[in-house]
Amino acid sequence: MNIGQSLLDKSQQVIQDWISSVDQEESIQSSHDLSRQAMLDSLPNLLKAMARTLDDQSATDLQQLAETGVEHGNHRAEQGFNAEEVATEYRLLRQVILTHLEADLLQLPQTQLLSSVRKIDLLLDVVIGQCFKCYADNRLRELEDIRGQMLLTNQELDRLITSQQEDIVHLAHDLKSPLTAIIGFSDLFLRQQRKSEQDSSSPQNLRSIEQVLGNARRLLHIINDALELARYRSGKLKLTPAPNSVALLLDEVVAALEPLAQRKNLDLKINNTFPEQAIWIDALRFQQLLTNLVSNAIRYTETGSVTITCQQQAEDRFTLSVTDTGLGISPEEQAHIFEPYYRGEHGLQLSDSTGLGLAIVAQVVELLRGKISVQSNCEQGTTFGVELPLQWAE
Repeated sequence: MNIGQSLLDKSQQVIQDWISSVDQEESIQSSHDLSRQAMLDSLPNLLKAMARTLDDQSATDLQQLAETGVEHGNHRAEQGFNAEEVATEYRLLRQVILTHLEADLLQLPQTQLLSSVRKIDLLLDVVIGQCFKCYADNRLRELEDIRGQMLLTNQELDRLITSQQEDIVHLAHDLKSPLTAIIGFSDLFLRQQRKSEQDSSSPQNLRSIEQVLGNARRLLHIINDALELARYRSGKLKLTPAPNSVALLLDEVVAALEPLAQRKNLDLKINNTFPEQAIWIDALRFQQLLTNLVSNAIRYTETGSVTITCQQQAEDRFTLSVTDTGLGISPEEQAHIFEPYYRGEHGLQLSDSTGLGLAIVAQVVELLRGKISVQSNCEQGTTFGVELPLQWAE
């Protein structure tokens, strides 16, 4: 019985069953937004190399296995997988391979059966080791990049301190928790590395890296939102209007936010009756406005839908609205939602809420010479309406 040839013959079914297993695995969330090709990654090459090596464990095939592990680690780091998700992928792959080879393996003498199973485990361990080493290296490089960005944004914050004293007080309060986590996990990671020169891809080290990266990203999000608001208030932002298609701008925003809605099984819809004509508008600021409103609607909606409606209101005006079926906003909170750093009852329960999103929206609308309104009832959803001019005049 040639186990290597059997694996090669069944490789397509192994791939199909593995993809189905990953799709059904609730603990692997990062794969849900990937195409089939992105999911496959280097798996076909891995199975071919394993099949050859099961017949003849040559150095060339082991090198090929190591290379597939490196490629997989690079891709999963770029796609935002965490360490547990990658480990689960390999656990499922091991199960699928052994399931498909079980009948063939049972035909072998006992000693040869054990030898073949051990060899399969060894080959997968070679791939896993290279994958996690490369994955950890990518995460460390990303951490270093974030550190550089934080240094740059910190310098800009220093320049704004004198003119933004009140905002800085609020900002410092929001920065305290994630910054403490960054310092704590970074210190733990460094102390572990100093005690041992072992491979930095151990599960505990990887979890520490993930904690640092998650909190660092949140910190940068808070800082960038605060800086954006400061730029609006200082009057340093200038519009660059140009002819743009509203339909195209809407489609681009929906394409970018569709994965967020899919993760919560929300229906993200566009209801656009705006005439097919180009209007003069700053595309970047228009999409920033829409992105903030839609992402906010998704964040506070657990079931149902988020609908974007666009229509011409008059000869010189058009309206844009974002309606959700979410938690709603009480009348008392509606009077404060556009204030910087204000977070209502629901916002205080979310770790990624900075209280700056709607304040930035209000500033963008003002910059675009428009008007914004809100209609909402608790537990009945919310509609944010924006009225903007069709033509830009200096």
